[in-house]
Amino acid sequence: MKETMKSYFLYGNLTIDHNSVNGKKYIGPGGSVFFIAKTLKNLEENVYLISAYGKDFPKKLLPDISILPEKPTSEKTLVF
Repeated sequence: MKETMKSYFLYGNLTIDHNSVNGKKYIGPGGSVFFIAKTLKNLEENVYLISAYGKDFPKKLLPDISILPEKPTSEKTLVF
């Protein structure tokens, strides 16, 4: 029996995270919805992500995931 691919619609905030570990600073994409979307895509599921985000958000890090709206809603993404 062939299992069919499921579709997931995720709603949450994409963010740009600023982290500091052992005196080193790291900046990268974040928000729980970002990590859930990546995990589901790694499991080869269909993923649709609904979130506000800015022109600075690196959409290329979520290949093959539909992000809605398709165009950024602001200049800057929420920062944590």
